[in-house]
This record gives sequence, structure tokens and C-alpha cells, in this order.
Amino acid sequence: MSGKPFLLLWRQRLARFVLRTFFIFFAKNVQFRPIIEGLLFSEPECGLVWAMLGRLYAVNYSLELMNLVTPLEDAIGFAEKGVSLNPDNQRARVILAFTRLFSNEIPAGLAEVEQALALNPNSLLFMDNIGYLFTLFGDWERGTALIRKAIKLNPYYNISVHYVLWVDLVRQEKYQQAYLETLNFRRPMLFWDPLIKAATLPRSYTDQTLHKIRRHCRTDYRRTEQSRTENRVKKVSAETP
Repeated sequence: MSGKPFLLLWRQRLARFVLRTFFIFFAKNVQFRPIIEGLLFSEPECGLVWAMLGRLYAVNYSLELMNLVTPLEDAIGFAEKGVSLNPDNQRARVILAFTRLFSNEIPAGLAEVEQALALNPNSLLFMDNIGYLFTLFGDWERGTALIRKAIKLNPYYNISVHYVLWVDLVRQEKYQQAYLETLNFRRPMLFWDPLIKAATLPRSYTDQTLHKIRRHCRTDYRRTEQSRTENRVKKVSAETP
């Protein structure tokens, strides 16, 4: 391979590395931003750079991980430019659909997910993310099926997909299964991990089970208080001449 196609491929790989590093370290090193801007504006024809920058903006818009102004409009604009420059890039299509999710553009988002899937229906790299998006856009059956297929085939799947499996089970009021699903969602640095567990645990018990738990707690509390009283009496008796 030679000439411009090879150069573009090299630039895309460089962009992928730099943007991943940028995402990890940006919160600690604000001086890293000029590197991204230099890569972006010196190689404006590289669609992957624009798409990944759109993803970065969208993630920060939703989670506020970094102390930066990252408007959703910019995230969508960057992702759209990425797709326009490289319409056959599955990653770019997935990212554009991801930004559409935050702007509540359901039909447009679903159309992007459909196109992303059509580019490579058997891609283990994106199957889990495509299923994630299908599910949150409301195609519950197909989305969860793709996620479960990805989990079965790819040991390195994105564990964030357990969040949407949890959403689907809560939607069906299958609270015990939903709680078990939260145990697979391991993102301790984000608030979602404890939040979905706290939101699901009380609902995962039947009324009868909750009644038994309350009764056990009351009994245990009475026993503890009785033991403390007896210990105080013994202490006073021992101290009395």
C-alpha cells in the first residue's frame, strides 16, 4: 500500500491512539488539548478524528468528567463531519448515533444505527455498542439480542451494556433479575454503579420477603438492646462495693 490511502490509514491510527490517550489524561492535564487541536486542524480530512472528538464531547456533556465546556451541538457537528468525510466508517456511524441519543433524535439515531450495523453485521468490535444504542432507542428485542450475542462471542465486550440490559429488565418489572444484572455493571468511578443497585434492590424483594426482613431487623434490634442493658447492669453491679 502506498500514497495517500496509506497516509490516511496512518493518520487514522495515530488519531485513534492520541484520542484514547487524550480521553484518559485530559482531566489531569489540560495542556494536552493543543495536541488534539493541532492534529484536528492539520489533518481536517481525517473523518475519524472529527468523529472521536464528537464522542469525547458527547461523553463529557453527559457525565461532566472534565472541567470543560463541551456543548452537545458541537458534539453532533463533529460527529456529522466525521461521517460526511468517511461514511463507510462503522465507528463514525456509531458515534453519530450516540450523539443523536442525547439530542433525543430517535428516528435519525435509529437510521444511523441501522447503517452502522449494515456496514458489518458481524463486527465483534461494535456489536455490543450497536445493541446498546438499539435498546436505548427503543428497539428492545433486537438491541438486547445483539448485546447477548456480543457477550457470548467476545470476552472483552463493553461492560456498560449491562446498564441497558438492566433498563430493559426494569421496564418489564423483573426486579430480581434486574438486580442480578447490576452485579455485572462494574464502573466504580461513576455514580451509575451504586445508583442502579440502590434503585433496584428494594424492588427486587417481594412484600412477604420485605416483611420477614423487617421482622428480623426488629427482633435483632431488641436482642441487641437487651444485651446492652444486661451488660450495663453487670458493669454497675461490678463497680458497686
